[in-house]
Amino acid sequence: MASRVAESDRDHLRAPQGLYPRTGNVVPPEESLNFKNALIVILAVFLYSGCQPPPRIDASSEESMAASLEQVRAALSEEERAKFDESVNVLTFNELDVRESLIRTLTGRSPAGDRKKNVLHGKTANEVIDEADRILEERRKKEREQALGEIAELREKKDRSREARAQLKKFKVLRSRFYKERVGFLGPQPFVELSVSNETGQVVSRAHFIGTLSSANRSIPWLKERFSYRIEDNLNPGQEGTWVIPMNPFSPWGTTDLPDDAVLTLDVDELEGPGAQTLYSRRGFTEADARRLERLREKYDL
Repeated sequence: MASRVAESDRDHLRAPQGLYPRTGNVVPPEESLNFKNALIVILAVFLYSGCQPPPRIDASSEESMAASLEQVRAALSEEERAKFDESVNVLTFNELDVRESLIRTLTGRSPAGDRKKNVLHGKTANEVIDEADRILEERRKKEREQALGEIAELREKKDRSREARAQLKKFKVLRSRFYKERVGFLGPQPFVELSVSNETGQVVSRAHFIGTLSSANRSIPWLKERFSYRIEDNLNPGQEGTWVIPMNPFSPWGTTDLPDDAVLTLDVDELEGPGAQTLYSRRGFTEADARRLERLREKYDL
């Protein structure tokens, strides 16, 4: 009997533990509490670190600026550091004027150092990057506006040049010849002889030509030179003129050795009216202008 009572007492004493059996995934209250405490601590640390303000650049002195820049860079990823460094340069050298460049050249002191302090002081990495992006966007807008204006000017020059070339064709070269002839004791002197017809409708007082001396069996011309001729009594619309023009014997016209089969061709380059007024010119739109226009059109997809 006593043995049964004792056994019953032991069962009674063990009964409370049965309220929290270690079965399945049920966690005893003391372990659950420890887990919650740990979670709270981790969350608190995370929130504290997230609330930490980002480092700012202190440009109050050279030493503080160097140290704070390193601190700011250290908090960035490698990609962000590259972007930050580029942004610092954009802010530092934005609108660097000619006066500052002259000071740097003459004194060896770069005004960009003071500019760097002023524009960076108190800023975070994101603020530096945002400001640089804003400056670059404004710069791109200005560059596009200037490019569009230049494109319009070049197109206008091209149109004027096209019209001028059409008019220059009306000043027709009927005949042209180059030769050398001995004049007194001076030896052979170079001459260009030509005949023209003025069908431009304008009075012409000076004509500019591009002369080319070439041979049929040679792809490269022997000579290609500009020259001009002042028409003493002008050439009125509908008139023809024939002139013999002495060329400078010390120029390529006089010093180039030419074969007997060399032929002279002339292109009218520019015409002037009375008072040296330019009437028509092929020089208004040059090959350099054409290349520039093409590059700008490609860049801005126009």
